[in-house]
Amino acid sequence: MKKFALVLIILLIGLIIYNVTNIDFTDSLTSVPNQHVYMRLVANVLVLISLVFSYRRYSRKTDKQSQQ
Repeated sequence: MKKFALVLIILLIGLIIYNVTNIDFTDSLTSVPNQHVYMRLVANVLVLISLVFSYRRYSRKTDKQSQQ
């Protein structure tokens, strides 16, 4: 589970970087295509935060079990 979660975290960070590169700075930052990119960025960041918290909770639980 730990390695799988780490791979997902790395993939999500890559997806966030990809979405940031899709922002069109030559056009208005509030244009409709940029708003779609912003929505994907927010969704990816929320999934990343959730995954990081789940990973930390799981790793603490397995560390406590291994100490006993």
